Amino acid sequence: MAGISKEKLIVALSKQLKILQGKDAVSRSLSVEELRSLKAFAYIAMEIKSSDGRVGYMSDKARAALEEAVSIVYEILQKEEYSLRATKQEVFSECRRVIGDHLIPEVVKLKGTQLVNSAYEALSPKVERHVFAMPLHGLEVDGLDRWEVGSFFLSKPDKSLLDVCRGDVRGDERIEMAWARMQNGVWLCGAAVGTTNFAEKDFFTGGNKIISALAIAFSLGHDKGAASMRIGITTERPRNWFGYGEVQRSLRVSWHMGGSSAVRCSQDHMVELRDQTDWFMPLVKTLLEEEPTELESAMQRAAHWFRDAQSDADLDMRFLKFWSCIECFFSIDRGKTTNQIIDGLSAVLIHGGLRLSAPDDWKALRKSIDKLYTLRSEAVHDARHGHISFEDVVTVSTWAAAVIVSMGALHQQGYTTRKELQEQINRLTAISSRVNSQGGSKS
Repeated sequence: MAGISKEKLIVALSKQLKILQGKDAVSRSLSVEELRSLKAFAYIAMEIKSSDGRVGYMSDKARAALEEAVSIVYEILQKEEYSLRATKQEVFSECRRVIGDHLIPEVVKLKGTQLVNSAYEALSPKVERHVFAMPLHGLEVDGLDRWEVGSFFLSKPDKSLLDVCRGDVRGDERIEMAWARMQNGVWLCGAAVGTTNFAEKDFFTGGNKIISALAIAFSLGHDKGAASMRIGITTERPRNWFGYGEVQRSLRVSWHMGGSSAVRCSQDHMVELRDQTDWFMPLVKTLLEEEPTELESAMQRAAHWFRDAQSDADLDMRFLKFWSCIECFFSIDRGKTTNQIIDGLSAVLIHGGLRLSAPDDWKALRKSIDKLYTLRSEAVHDARHGHISFEDVVTVSTWAAAVIVSMGALHQQGYTTRKELQEQINRLTAISSRVNSQGGSKS
């Protein structure tokens, strides 16, 4: 529904509300026979309640209309006129409440604009700026004070961020408990605007992208690639973190004890990475881009898998996920995946900005890629496991990091699609094939 005008969306919403307010859309009770015919707890999804506690039961057609109506309301609330930073689930809850008050008991017919405005008026007061911090596992920065990257920053543990919440109803004891759990290591800090749930998700999404960029950067300077490092987290939701709204200052804390091997560097190294490399900050910008080109979208997917791979404890899964990073760029035509991987990866490693392989190594490199990709295929298609070595993970993780950084360089040169990338790969493959068939290399 993106790009559809508000007026057309209101018309579509009115059609769904007409179904919801139609005859037999909601019944006041279910018969014993109807209850017996339902799967366990299925009646809960059928329920719709009014604010005073009265209950009705929606027909299947009405439930489908409710879901469609909520999707439309959510789409409208994303438009510039509202720009509501709330989750779809929160919008669903408010719409269900408003609709319930009109259906049980039946009152004046509910209009589309009324439903939109009611949801907005209920949720917009809950929007505020939230501050977040979470300790990073697997990263130690000597002499760290504050290292800013985009709208985020790395910091040594700072209790003043917690002390803001003193006097909160959760009590000062919770602050001390959080500090005891999180006072070591490096903090990734930032802020996000929205309802509590929206801001939390927004911060973690952006924070994970910063972790992805750091993992890629450090793997390129490590003799074991990303095989021996585990920066960040191992689940979608960070294990240790705290956050609070700047208005209510109600502290939320989550923690889980866990360990990881650490990458060590200095504050000077972090500053150099940010300010003196020509690829790190453009990479960060690409990963945070909300309207990416096709090539940028592939970079975002690859970076996600890179972060997930380097934080995984299982060697086989790390290997597969690093290959997923590479496949984001080169698996374009089904049925030709292996050849596309070999051509694309060898072209990037030889001709890309990092030049990890020499032109004379073209044939040997292709054989190595073919061998390691075969190991990947055996795991995926034959469920083989335990056949991946640590050295295999070192190699593929280094390749994956190099590919992501090289794609960033191509993006800066104006590439926007994988088709453009494939055309360049075909040209370079033809040149390398011709040169190597002559028994030599040319610059």
